Amino acid sequence: MSRVHKLILLLAALAMGLGLLSFVAKRQVAPELSLKSLAGDSVQLSALRGKVVLVAFWATSCLDCEETLPWLATLQRRHQSQGLEALAVAMRYDQPQQVASYAFRHSLPFPVALDEDGETARRFGNVQTLPTLFVLDRRGQIVQRLLGNPDHGRLQSLLDKLLAEKP
Repeated sequence: MSRVHKLILLLAALAMGLGLLSFVAKRQVAPELSLKSLAGDSVQLSALRGKVVLVAFWATSCLDCEETLPWLATLQRRHQSQGLEALAVAMRYDQPQQVASYAFRHSLPFPVALDEDGETARRFGNVQTLPTLFVLDRRGQIVQRLLGNPDHGRLQSLLDKLLAEKP
């Protein structure tokens, strides 16, 4: 391999490293949300600080959500004792009765809330693609935004890393 090729590879590796550092440095704190769950409880994101949080935007009409939400339920059951909390936010156009029926039918073990006016989706960057998942670290910072049905292996690896970090 020539010197030029080695230099190009080195520069590419440095650029990738700097890009990763800049991503980590630019983590944003998730916007505050205050919603009512289907159970009637108030759900506030700030109350979950100290936990790794998955915020899932979804709709009953979303085919990918049919796979994603039950999988999130499995993750919640598996990792809750380690500090994982999930929250499902139904889009404003979803009918409350359909959302409640879905949550009951799938025995979702986490709060399910209605974004009745669409404000929560707007505050999270105007969510349009479903499902959209936000992974938050224990400080409430957005670590990753996942559009569509997530790669289960990659998400599991990220969660393992975040859950291993001290609160």
